[in-house]
Amino acid sequence: MSSIFRRPLRPIVAALVCAAFSPSDPLAAQEVPEVSLAKATAEIRGGLKSARSVYELRDGRLLIADALGGKLRVADLSAGAVEDRLSAGSEDDAFRAIGALWSWPADSVAFVDVAKGRLTILSPDGRFARAITLSEALAPTAAGQPAAARGPRLPALRYLVSPTLAIGAGFPPRVAPATGLAPPVRVPYPLVRFDIATASYDTIIQLMPPQQPRAFVLSQTVGTLSLFVGTESLQSVDAWAVLSDGTVVVVRAGGYRLDLIAPDRSRTQVGPIAFPKIPVTDGDRKRIMASYKAAMTAQIASNPRLAMVRSVEYEEPSTWPVTHPPFRGDVGARVDRRDQIWLSTRCAKQEQADCYDVISRAGERVMRVRLPDKTALLGFGKDAVYLAMEEKGDKLVVQRYALP
Repeated sequence: MSSIFRRPLRPIVAALVCAAFSPSDPLAAQEVPEVSLAKATAEIRGGLKSARSVYELRDGRLLIADALGGKLRVADLSAGAVEDRLSAGSEDDAFRAIGALWSWPADSVAFVDVAKGRLTILSPDGRFARAITLSEALAPTAAGQPAAARGPRLPALRYLVSPTLAIGAGFPPRVAPATGLAPPVRVPYPLVRFDIATASYDTIIQLMPPQQPRAFVLSQTVGTLSLFVGTESLQSVDAWAVLSDGTVVVVRAGGYRLDLIAPDRSRTQVGPIAFPKIPVTDGDRKRIMASYKAAMTAQIASNPRLAMVRSVEYEEPSTWPVTHPPFRGDVGARVDRRDQIWLSTRCAKQEQADCYDVISRAGERVMRVRLPDKTALLGFGKDAVYLAMEEKGDKLVVQRYALP
């Protein structure tokens, strides 16, 4: 996918699995239903530049955070209509930054505006209702930037557990930048609970991010940029999500297990989950290289600071993993409204498709879902899966499918 989904320079390799294993293997992948999302029940075309996050309203319409377009929009997919609800700006009923869209009491919706240091509350039809300042430490300065940039910082909040508690990724300790040909230092980051009333947070667990490749090298004299290709999607990296009751689920890539951390901090482990071991093929490596090239080409075309680049040299990893991990290391876990965890993983037969393992709270792989070609998962509704598809000319199509 291109910049319309605002993805960084990461491989765009597909996902899911089904392969035969020896019956003597205790972790041999067991047969589970494979579902293809083949036909959309509704879609919206035109009027959207991006879809950073989505939220299904009580009447079935869809709120869409269009970050590139600077709008919060509501779409009626059945009627094919899109209306603006909020715009980017400095006014009280505008936003500067928009994150995940969350359920709020009384069928309302909320999101954190980190640039304004506040929680914005929307009415059940997606209109601005009010705002809650998170704390003076996070309030915006005269220049419009949060004071948090000078001291305490707001975590990257992904889940709202209650009107007073959110969960997200905190900040790893600062380390000296890598020098010479060394890759960046890999340091753990904290998963934190954030108290909205006091703007304070505490650590739940520490997790390790993927290993990033070496930073690119730009020779300004000849205009050559050397880019080092990474293997983030092929790394065994733990993922995390939060269930509706506030339980934090850490999906361990090593052994494919679930660590369940309850709100009272008690812990339960389930698994291991059987999965097929799929070799990393030449086609996989070629797609990773192609995705880096496409992303860099788009960045050069849109970034004036790279106007001096005349050529790009791509250096492959010195070693590639032999097999795919149980799920991709560069795509976060998602949770549908049935509290089932969706993990992007490598397809066994159709390498270019996007597929997902759907895992129950009990640690069972209940199904494999294959998305239609050239689509990306946006989110879930009561009985729906929402996907985005990019057409020629960077046109975005948002589609609704029945939740399998």
